[in-house]
Amino acid sequence: AIAEAGGNVADAARRLRTDRANLYRRMRRLGIDRK
Repeated sequence: AIAEAGGNVADAARRLRTDRANLYRRMRRLGIDRK
């Protein structure tokens, strides 16, 4: 989703129907680095 959003985390969160903070939490838990 982040790649589809062009690296825009806020847009990716919207696409996933969640908020940005929750998406950052999920990324950290999964070991995904913000690119």
